[in-house]
Amino acid sequence: GLATMGGRFLKRDTITKLQTRQTLRNGQNTQYGLGWMLEDIQLNKTAEPELLASHASRTIEGASTSFLTFPGRGLVVAVSANVSFADMRTLALAIAQAFSA
Repeated sequence: GLATMGGRFLKRDTITKLQTRQTLRNGQNTQYGLGWMLEDIQLNKTAEPELLASHASRTIEGASTSFLTFPGRGLVVAVSANVSFADMRTLALAIAQAFSA
């Protein structure tokens, strides 16, 4: 995650394009980039909302993951479990909040 945000994995311009909300034909923005779910989130009560670019997966075979990046903070949280449909997002957000103070 840090390599992605730091421009070591892909060029920064490429990441910016991937993490830009797509626009529908009617002009409405989506909550989706190219491979990334995008939302503005407030990590703590005193902070301003900031961009969260994330990806998650759940499989019937028995795995759940949540990968959160906060480009404005340089913060990455990745959690994984060998349990199908575990709520990894809630855990990942709690970890991010612990580092946002």
